[in-house]
Formats: sequence, structure tokens, C-alpha cells
Amino acid sequence: MIYYQLHKLMPELYKSTVKLFRSWSVVWLALSLPLSARAEMISLDSAKLSRLQRQAIENIARNPGEALRMAEESIDMAKEMGDTIAMVRGNSIIGSIYNDQGAFDKALERLYQSLEICEMASHVKGISTTHNHIGDVYNSLGNFEEALNNYQIGFEVDSSISDWKDSALYYNNVATIYHKQQQFESALDFYQQAITFYQKHDRPDKQTIVLFNIGLVYLKTNALDSALGCFQTALVEFGRQNNLHGLANVNNAIGFYYFKNAAFVKSSNYYRRGLGWAKEAHYATAEKTAYEMLSKVYAAMARYEQAYEYQLLFQHISDSLLGESTTRQLTQMEMKHEFDLIQKEQQVEQQRKDLAYRSELRKEKNLRNIAVLLTVLFLIIVGILWQSYRVKHKKNKKLALQNKIIAQQRQEIISEKERSDQLISEMLPAKEASVIEKDGASLQHYELLHSVFLKLQDENIKNQLQSLKGELSPHFLFNSFDTLIDAIEENQGEAIEYAREMANIMKYVLQNKKKELIELGEELDFINSYMGLLHKRFGNDVLIKQNLPGDINNRYLPVLSLQLLIENAVKHNIVSAEKPLIINIGCEKHNAGKIFLTVRNNLQPKTSVVNSTKIGLGNIKNRYKFHAGADVIIEKGETHFTAKLPLLEV
Repeated sequence: MIYYQLHKLMPELYKSTVKLFRSWSVVWLALSLPLSARAEMISLDSAKLSRLQRQAIENIARNPGEALRMAEESIDMAKEMGDTIAMVRGNSIIGSIYNDQGAFDKALERLYQSLEICEMASHVKGISTTHNHIGDVYNSLGNFEEALNNYQIGFEVDSSISDWKDSALYYNNVATIYHKQQQFESALDFYQQAITFYQKHDRPDKQTIVLFNIGLVYLKTNALDSALGCFQTALVEFGRQNNLHGLANVNNAIGFYYFKNAAFVKSSNYYRRGLGWAKEAHYATAEKTAYEMLSKVYAAMARYEQAYEYQLLFQHISDSLLGESTTRQLTQMEMKHEFDLIQKEQQVEQQRKDLAYRSELRKEKNLRNIAVLLTVLFLIIVGILWQSYRVKHKKNKKLALQNKIIAQQRQEIISEKERSDQLISEMLPAKEASVIEKDGASLQHYELLHSVFLKLQDENIKNQLQSLKGELSPHFLFNSFDTLIDAIEENQGEAIEYAREMANIMKYVLQNKKKELIELGEELDFINSYMGLLHKRFGNDVLIKQNLPGDINNRYLPVLSLQLLIENAVKHNIVSAEKPLIINIGCEKHNAGKIFLTVRNNLQPKTSVVNSTKIGLGNIKNRYKFHAGADVIIEKGETHFTAKLPLLEV
């Protein structure tokens, strides 16, 4: 564990040693050998180094001790040759061997040395490979978080150099972690992605290992048929590749499949084969599994003597492995303690950096806020000044315009006064006119002239209103006699009765014609009498319907205006049994508080020419204008004619 304590002091010393070694080796080779011989020697040494490391990799499963010796020898050769990549590869092989043996501290020491060499030499590919091996060690230690972190770093480095050949290794390693955590769905997903990469880059050895792992997942999830298919394919491939560890594991796995299916004979055969491959490869873990399961298989077959023998062998190897396991656990605990200390130191240092960083951020933030505040204040002041300038400029323009308008108005007033004085002097007596010509018209002159105009205007309005009122009696008489003539032509008896009723109605007209306005209630009483007159002539061919609330009877309208509307409707529309004339009298209340009396009849105009004075509607409209300044609303549609009379309050 000394490496971890001196980890930060080693890089410079190691770098200097490597440079010195390279310098002396180059000088020695330059002095002792010709150029061609030196090149030939380097080529031979490189080939020997590659062969030695390849043999070390092949012996990891068969003879770990021999593989370790070969890897150490290859590192010594790489140092003599100055081959950084070979040094990294040798340390990675040794790290893998120590990892398999449970010597995790030694494995990490070698792998971190490799990582340091790769970083000094900027060997990007070596960095990714070493991180993957470090992840394997943490995976074996059960520190899955740190393992995933190193796998991720390796994958990102490979991606940065677009080297996708080892991407499958990342997927396989991550799948292994999910497998151990029993997250089988995620494990299968990553295993499948790893197989896809291995197929693409033609790596059947790696592909077979992943396929075997997929079979184990299927076995644990009770997908037994799928598991057997994976195992059988892996068995053939491991045999072709002479992978003793793989053969031991896959035979044990198939034996377990048949054990779960109660095919005990087949199960025992596969477990014995797995035991043979495990012994040949000195693979104690697989050997222990085979002994344990053979004991259970023979017990299930009631062959208790053989079951007992395998149980004793299982116990013996378990005791042996227990010592190794205990040592491994102690090592793991020791490493975990040191890792925790290092992690705490790193956390303290990181917290110190974070505090300093936050302090700098606060300073920057405060300066930024002050700058923003000053900028905002500056913009506000500029905005206020600009707005003040605009208001002042606008006010000056407005004042200039007002002065111009005032000057024009003053000139117009002077001109108008001169014209007024001239008119007044012409209209007033000669004595007053001479005063106006001399001194101009005074206020008394204007008031005198204004009173004359008001008197003339009032007389004119009264004359117009009297003229309108004078139209009522002739209009009513004309229409009534016209209707009487029609009645005489149709039925003389009814015509006589009609004449009597008409005389009574005429009496009402003459009595009220001097009134300007009349209450709606009185007008409706008169309309009821008028309806009797219409009924005697037309019977049910003319229908007058009233739908009026009682609270509007005290409102006013011009006298006889309602009767004129009904009379015009009868005058200008066809009235018959087939086409009865229907007149609806109602009211409308508007939001402004106005109330309108509505007279609505169906529109069926006569085809023959009708004698008309053209007085009725015009008379009503003009009287409304004189009395209230109000307008009568006339609506003529395709099927109906409607007149709306505003009801007045007096």
C-alpha cells in the first residue's frame, strides 16, 4: 500500500528515470552497433516481446504463475527497449492475474502505474484500456459505483478517438455489474449490445463469453430453454477456442439445467466433465461448484455413498478456499479503509476548492450585480432625460401651434365682428347704426339682436307645429271617407252603421286635435273604439293584438300617432280571409332606459294603386322631432313592417 501514499510524488521521479534510461540505451546502441544491425536487433526484440506477452495472456487461465513470470519478464524487456506501450500491456496482464487471485491491492497498484505511464506518454488507447481493467478490480471488490465510473471513462476515451472496437467491452462490463445486482433486464440489454459489437468486429472468443453470461441470466430468470440454447452454443465455441475456464463453467451450467429438470444422469455427466476441465485449468471455484452439485445429484439418485464422497471433496476444497477467502476479505477491508481515507482527503480538498470557488462566484456575482444596477440606473436617468426632452419639445410644438391657432382665431373674430357690426347696423335703427359705425357694436346691441332672433325662431317653430297639427284632421277625414266609399260599394247597410261610428270617432279627433301629446292609456282607449269600426267592416280579417304592460300607460306620445299607423297598415295591405292582416302592438325596453311602442304587421302590399296623401308617417316623425328631438324607427323586411315610437315622459 506504499504506492498509494507516494502516488503524488512518483510521476516526476519516474519520468526522469525513464528519460535517463532511454538516453543511455540510445547512446550505448549508437556506439556499439552499426545502423542496420541496430535496426535488426530492435525488430527481433519487438517480435520476442510481443510473443512473450501473447503467451502470458494465453497462460492466465491455464497457469497463472507462469503467466505472471512472463508478464514481469516482458516489462523488463519493454524498459530496456523504451517501449511504453509494451510496459503498459505487461502491467495490465499482471493486474488481471492479481485480480483473478484476489490480490486486489497489488492489481490496483500495477494498473495505476500503467495509467500514470499512459498519461505521461499521452497514450490515449492505453488510458481507456487501463480504466477498464481498474473497473474490473472494483467490480470484483463489489464497489460497483467506482467500477461503473472507470468503465464510463474508458468508453468516453474510446469514443473521443472513434475507436469502437473496445466499445463492446464497456457494454459487457456494465452488463456484468447489472447481472450481479440482479437487474436482469438491464443486464440482458447491455449483453446484447456487446454481442452486436463483437460480431461486427469478428471477436468470437469474446462473443462466446457474453453468450454464456446471457445463458446464466436466462437460467436465473427460469427461462430454461433459452438458457440451454446459449450454453450449448457456448460449449461448442469454448471447445474450438480451447478455453478451459469456459469449458468448466459451461459444463457446470448445463449440469445445473438438467438438475433443475430432474434429468440427474445427464446432470452428473456434465458436472463430471466440468470437474475435469476445472482440474486441468487449476480452476478451484469451478471445481468446488462441481463437487457440491455432484453430491446433490447423487443424493437425488439415492446413490448416497458417491454423494458422501463428493461432499467430503467439496468440504475439503471449501476449507482451502475459505482461507483464501478470509485473506481476500481482510485485504478488501484493508483496501476499503485506505480507499475511504483517500476519499475523505479528496472530499476535504474538494470542499476547500468548492468554498474558494463559491467565494469567487459570490465576488463575481456581486460585481456583476453592481454593474447591472449601475447600468440600469444609467438607463433610467437617460430615459428620464430623454422623456423630459420629448415632453418639453412636444409642449413647445403644442404651444407654437396654439399660438398660431389663436392668432388665426383672433383674426377671424375681428373679421367676423366687423361683418356682425355691419349686419347689426343694417338691422337696427339709424341712430343705433351711426353709433355702431363709430364705436362698434356693444354687448347690448348683440343681446337686442339675439332676442329678436329667438322671437322669430319661436314663431317659426310654432307655425311649423301648428301646420303639422292641421294635417291631422284632413288626413283622418280623407282616409275615413275613402274607407266609407269602399264600404258603400260592398254593403250599404254596414256603410250606414260605419258612418255613425265614424261620426263618434271624428268627434274624439276634433276634441283632441289641439293637444300636442296624449297619454298612452287614452290613445289605447281610442284605438279600442277604432278597432270596433274596423271589425264591422272587415270582421276577423283584421286582427289587432295588444301585449303591453300596465306600467307604461302614463307615458306620452303625439296624439293620433298610433291610430295613423294602424290606419296606414289597413290602407296599404291586402285584407281577406285567405290573407288576414295581423297587427301586433307591443313594447321594447332598451338598455339606455328608453321604451318604444312597437306596431308590427305582416307585409302583403296591395297590387292596385292606392290613393294616399303621403302625410301619415312624415307627420309622426316631424312631431316627434319638435316635441322631444327623438326619432321614429321604421323597419321594413321581406315579410313584416315595423314602426317603433319612443314613449315620452312629461
